[in-house]
Amino acid sequence: MSTRETTSGARRHIDGGPILATRIVSPALIAVSLLAALAGACFLGGCGDATTAREATTASPSPAPGWLADEATTQAERLGDPEPDGAYWGYLRDPELGRLTSSGPDDPSHAAYVIVLVGEFDTAHLIRSRPVAIDESGAPIGPVALEPSRWVLMTYGESHELSVFGCGPDAFDASIYPNLQPLSL
Repeated sequence: MSTRETTSGARRHIDGGPILATRIVSPALIAVSLLAALAGACFLGGCGDATTAREATTASPSPAPGWLADEATTQAERLGDPEPDGAYWGYLRDPELGRLTSSGPDDPSHAAYVIVLVGEFDTAHLIRSRPVAIDESGAPIGPVALEPSRWVLMTYGESHELSVFGCGPDAFDASIYPNLQPLSL
């Protein structure tokens, strides 16, 4: 019996038996398959549980946790305004948390407890330069204003430790942060 190679259609044969041809699977085909499987799993099982989705779209529960309310009272006294004009709290996620703290990037898995106090905080000074004279070397000379902050911001992680502190010179507009709620001190 002789061995000869023939081609019929897309298969090659030797003596009438099929030869196994090696195919290289395209990386694009693999990526599309994995993406389709992931989309199907998310569709059938949901991405995250209902609690995670609800936390990302609803306001923080009220009232504030006791430890957070106590911390707000302590911070208001420590920063020089024991009876601030306003106080807010929330359990925020990005992107809202990132906008408030100017931290970015937007990562919805990142969340923190937040306290914002609005008042005159004379121990949280802002350094603002007033118009000053310039000496011949170009260095500024003259007074530098230390102004009290109009609002202070603190964020806390799950361990209840302070992670971010910030302050601002202008009025604070809580309405642009829908998940902040009023806090009674």
